[in-house]
Amino acid sequence: MSTNRTTTWSTAKQGCKPQPEPCCEHDCASGTRNRYFLNKHITPDVWQVEQDYQIGRRRLVNRAVHGWGVVYGYPVTMAASAACSGTGDQAPTGIKVGAGLAFDRMGRELVQTDQIVVSLDDMLELPGGESEDDSYLLRVHYAEQLLAPVSVKDSCSCERQQWDHVCETVRYSLQRVPRSTCCDPHPCELDCSCAACCAEQGTRAGSEGDDDNGVRAGAARCLCDHLTELSPGAECSGLTEVSKRVRVDLHNGVALACLSLQQDECGKWYIAEVIDACGPRRLVKRNDLLFDLIRGCDLTRISEISWAEWHRSRERIAWEEFDSFFDIQRSEQGGCETNFVVRFTRPVRIDTLTADCFSMTFLIRQREGGWLIPMRAPIVRVIYGEISGEKEELAQHASLVVGWGWVCDALRGLETEFERPGVTVEMEIYGDFILDCNGQALDADARGRSPGPSGNGTPGGTFRSSFQLEAKPLRPDPDAAQPQNTVQGGNLS
Repeated sequence: MSTNRTTTWSTAKQGCKPQPEPCCEHDCASGTRNRYFLNKHITPDVWQVEQDYQIGRRRLVNRAVHGWGVVYGYPVTMAASAACSGTGDQAPTGIKVGAGLAFDRMGRELVQTDQIVVSLDDMLELPGGESEDDSYLLRVHYAEQLLAPVSVKDSCSCERQQWDHVCETVRYSLQRVPRSTCCDPHPCELDCSCAACCAEQGTRAGSEGDDDNGVRAGAARCLCDHLTELSPGAECSGLTEVSKRVRVDLHNGVALACLSLQQDECGKWYIAEVIDACGPRRLVKRNDLLFDLIRGCDLTRISEISWAEWHRSRERIAWEEFDSFFDIQRSEQGGCETNFVVRFTRPVRIDTLTADCFSMTFLIRQREGGWLIPMRAPIVRVIYGEISGEKEELAQHASLVVGWGWVCDALRGLETEFERPGVTVEMEIYGDFILDCNGQALDADARGRSPGPSGNGTPGGTFRSSFQLEAKPLRPDPDAAQPQNTVQGGNLS
């Protein structure tokens, strides 16, 4: 089957037309490298081309593949205090910034090998807005410092000074910003719009990557759209000379922390507090961190339950052993304290650790048809253990308190449902209700027959534990004594 349709490349080929060069001799934006041959004259310009190419390619890979932000390190803490001149008061001398590695938007490596103390006098001040809360954003910037001065003679034998080396270092800056924006985490950059249906346009190819509605899989399409529109780089990449030997990129700093400033009795400004040393940071997503996130290493789990030996046991639990988990007397705060204790791998917020986060349900088998009727014990409150945090808002474990009336009547009464063998007890912990110290939901999903740790790598879920009880021993009924003759007062013969 013949066709008259031709492509541009085939037309050019048939006409023997030369193809245009990708870039001209003096203008190659995609990158120029040296070509070596015999008798080539090596000059400083040649080596400069070589160095620019290698550095440019490395930085292109850094910003395009790795992204930009803090790779690791750069911890920010308050430095030791010093006495204010003329008074005995102590005022902080600055902040301590530890060793670290970061990439800026241009792909430059911001490397600091040791911990240093940075004072206000050492920081560059960037223009910022007016704010009443005196919050300042601390950034680290790429900088170059000239080293090793040497004297050279030009063609006319005139001496002049040159610098033999360049030290790639960092400088720090402060910018006044509202506290609400300073401490906000870096927003999501992946923006997914709604997909168009290929079937409606009559161009559906029926490939395996499409779903039944003709819409390409959401995650793959979203990533394609995001990467297609992405242009790694920055609007301004030049270096600004801040001193005779130091040039700094003031436009592409990497945020590290939020600080607050105050004035001492001498009228001198000083750094009063590190408000947030992680919130404003943009982090580079290293492979090991991504795999740890997939495994849920950032999540809080249930580490231990006090009834672990009973969890999904194939044998029934003796009634006396189960009954011993409930106190024999009423608590002063009300209710009956129990030995049903749940421990967590890291602290959780007390304001989310409430009675409705737990349930204790008994499945009672009915005589008619063998129905299992659920009956839930009243959990009235939770006792917190190992309270921590600046405002004592965190707890490491919790024990359950049930209603005292329920214990006296349903559990230890004369005639109870527990006198039947095989009562099933279901203990549940609702992870979606409990938030850890980082504000994430508890990863509470049960894992097979294991009593702990819980978790399947996703926040939330329910931990369900079950076991069966032996029958409660029968107690004699005091009203079941032999009846008396109420007329004559004697025993009936």
